[in-house]
Amino acid sequence: MVYYGLTCAALIVLRKKGGEPAGFRLRGGPVIAVLAVGFCGWLLATRSFEQAWILAALIAAGLPFYLLGRRKSGRV
Repeated sequence: MVYYGLTCAALIVLRKKGGEPAGFRLRGGPVIAVLAVGFCGWLLATRSFEQAWILAALIAAGLPFYLLGRRKSGRV
């Protein structure tokens, strides 16, 4: 949910910056993105600590792959 919420937030920021080529645009897209960020926040806020460790474990498992990908692309 964290990554999905961040992706929705990035959509809002990137659309405001502009400069992207014309592509698929959903009518009311920014409103949907804001609602999605809010929904993700609500889901994360209503989960118990017992459920939160799964998220932490998944992030920890993916971190080496993320760092390896950055190193190979030269963006360390």
